[in-house]
Amino acid sequence: MSQTARTLIVLSSLMILSACASNKIKERKDQRDKAAQASKFYCDFVNGEIYPDLDIALNLEMAKRCDPEKPFSLTQYKTPTENNGVIYCCSIAAPKGAAPTAVFDKKKPAEPAKKDDASKAETID
Repeated sequence: MSQTARTLIVLSSLMILSACASNKIKERKDQRDKAAQASKFYCDFVNGEIYPDLDIALNLEMAKRCDPEKPFSLTQYKTPTENNGVIYCCSIAAPKGAAPTAVFDKKKPAEPAKKDDASKAETID
């Protein structure tokens, strides 16, 4: 077998393997998104190697998903190759146009004001 044929086989194998890996990653992300929608809870990693402006990237990613009215968590993280990043977890924001989910206190209806004794007195002509 010639060197060109071997190189072609190796490149073809790498392309096939990378396609399989990307499909598995896509499937896992789809599973994560379905679970996040069902639980209304989402976590993700913002990689400092990909985003050198980590604070801006984190803010943008959280703004896409998170409900600003609810608590969230941030954890600094280093990958095995010593790249900095942040893992964030938060409650998912309600879709735009959805009714608010806040529960309001139910108050008793106001009782009619009682008339004081002076108003009950009879008037003398």
